[in-house]
Amino acid sequence: MQIIVNGRHFQVTDLIRSNTEAKIEALFNYYPTLKVSSVRVTMEIEKNHQAKVGICAAVKKQQMVAEGAALDLYKAIDEAVDHLKVQLDKYVDKYKHPAEATPPARDLSAEAV
Repeated sequence: MQIIVNGRHFQVTDLIRSNTEAKIEALFNYYPTLKVSSVRVTMEIEKNHQAKVGICAAVKKQQMVAEGAALDLYKAIDEAVDHLKVQLDKYVDKYKHPAEATPPARDLSAEAV
């Protein structure tokens, strides 16, 4: 899994980068069966000093996007990781226990006759 950390309007320090990578690796270690090709983290500091963090994860079959915003950058990272965890839980439940598939319409009409 490749983790890319970018900063907009500021330079990402090694401490922020290592903290973010550690949180994302810990999150995906919780789901060992998922096939994740890459994770892109974009951090932005706005004019009003609010931090926004966006995480985009390429998981098999779909793209997951999570965002977090707070006055503190570390809180924004935690919020985005928590949002991504909720999405991953739903994804795992969906593919682990799929709902019973409905039969095609042509099969239903044959049974009715």
